[in-house]
Amino acid sequence: MTAPTGEWRGAVLIPIHEDSLPPDRLGPPATGVPLDEPAPTRTSFHAEYGLTREGCSIGRDPTCGVRVSEHRVDISRRHATISWEEGAYVLHDHSMHGTFVNGQRLTSACRLAHGDVIGLAHSQAMFRFEEPGTDAASMALTDREREVLALLEMGYSQKEIAEQLMISQHTVSSHLKHIYGKLGVSNGREAVNLARKRRLL
Repeated sequence: MTAPTGEWRGAVLIPIHEDSLPPDRLGPPATGVPLDEPAPTRTSFHAEYGLTREGCSIGRDPTCGVRVSEHRVDISRRHATISWEEGAYVLHDHSMHGTFVNGQRLTSACRLAHGDVIGLAHSQAMFRFEEPGTDAASMALTDREREVLALLEMGYSQKEIAEQLMISQHTVSSHLKHIYGKLGVSNGREAVNLARKRRLL
């Protein structure tokens, strides 16, 4: 499901498991390619799925945009979906045996972040979500921002954070604005959750 020109935002799903079929294994050989030519081996994961705002489904069904091997009966035919919501890719589980992100089973929709590993059923690492345009340096938090985020995680209000750090509330608000921008989130709860996931706290 290579994204059409103009819609691709750089986000991709990279197959990292032998049962995760790369795009070049999905259809018949291209025109001019002999039918008896060996198919690419499952262990060469050079192909990747480009994601668009239209989203995609993941599973064994031939109509899924991202496919896994048919023999994996523990993985549902339409196991999960990725949709574009409020400026981010969000993973939804629709299965009996679970969908995982970084080893944690989803209990609700999950906003994907660069480097997240997606697992299906009994394989907790099947695809890696990457946003090649993500600049790790731009997401690096300063020591002061980490202090503010740590106090936010502890449940402190902006006023209490200001008192603890002996700075103004305006400065706290400015730090939070920078933190949200670097992490690509819109509120404190999302910032804390993403910072935990990325081990920034």
